[in-house]
Amino acid sequence: MELHTANEKNKVRLDLLSAYTNNPMVLRELMHYTDNPFLASLEAKEHFFDLPDELHVADWKAYFAAARSTNALQVLKEPFVQLNFPVQEGMSRNHNYLQALYRGIQIDRMPEAQGLQLISPEKLRIVFVEGPAGTLPTLVVEHRQDFEWLLQSLFYKNEPKSIPAAMGASIIKRINNWTRFRKAVATYRSRHPFRSNRSIFTEIERNKALYQDTFTLISKKPYSNVLPENYSREDWLDLSVEIRKWHEYAHYFTWRCFGTMRNHMHDELLADYLGIHAIAPVFDARLFLQFVGLEDYPRYRNGGRLENYVGQPPMSAEAQKVLQTLVFKAAQQVESFDRSLGKCQDIRERFRRLLAIASLHLEEIAGPDGMDKLLYTYAMNNR
Repeated sequence: MELHTANEKNKVRLDLLSAYTNNPMVLRELMHYTDNPFLASLEAKEHFFDLPDELHVADWKAYFAAARSTNALQVLKEPFVQLNFPVQEGMSRNHNYLQALYRGIQIDRMPEAQGLQLISPEKLRIVFVEGPAGTLPTLVVEHRQDFEWLLQSLFYKNEPKSIPAAMGASIIKRINNWTRFRKAVATYRSRHPFRSNRSIFTEIERNKALYQDTFTLISKKPYSNVLPENYSREDWLDLSVEIRKWHEYAHYFTWRCFGTMRNHMHDELLADYLGIHAIAPVFDARLFLQFVGLEDYPRYRNGGRLENYVGQPPMSAEAQKVLQTLVFKAAQQVESFDRSLGKCQDIRERFRRLLAIASLHLEEIAGPDGMDKLLYTYAMNNR
């Protein structure tokens, strides 16, 4: 019976996508791309609200307090050894660097550990975003070049990788915090004084929550590298920080609640939905379409964010054109859905709407009855 239901759903999806192309290869690409990994968790009615903070959040609150007397970069150099090395070609293959990064070896006598030099280290700030999935530590970076260096250090192992101009934020997920690892070792050793170091390390390594952190890195630059009409540049820079904070929190939410976080346009629709709500009472499709490069649909603006989310390897050119249409139509339907419900009363209401958008396939949202399906799904989710 379940298989039959799944087949029926896929037939409906195929019929919806067939309105845009009759090419079987393109349809196959699109069916694969628009598959929805959120559904298994949603159908199981798993808990999505009031999740406890992850263990590392308490340490980050201590870093926040310590940064008041120095700066965040200095405070974070101890737990994250990458920040003690410059961004430099070949650094990820350097023996001493690898010893520090993967084994936590002290860097005192490492000549390579010259520190990560930032233009404005005093303007690096630690803030916290709080929502249904718990508290998310966030690093706000004022200078664009500093953002690139920090991202290259924390995400690309201190290699000078190219960063797309439209990219202004990233989640640093499950990164080793050697201060927390040593603290966990000391705690375990005090409780089990006769255990060998090897057995203690093995035991701790099994529980990654004890020593791995997740946080976001966001820049203060125009969001999606655009400046919308009716905003001054100065105001837009401040608003861009707010959008990014909640955009990244949406990814954190799907990761904690659904176990998935993808480079995908459905995920980006969810994330920008939350981000736009940080600066506007309802979702604004025009803003979203400008962010992704579809403000002059059907013309796509090269350099828009959509081109970063066309799969690996990239979808065919024809499939990408259909995706652009799906995204354009989905944005209109989401705005209609949001406006029909009116202004959100609180953050929980905002996330209830987010769950409705996560509950449908992208082509369903984009369909002619997308708004009605969203409203129905929203009502069913909140019975």
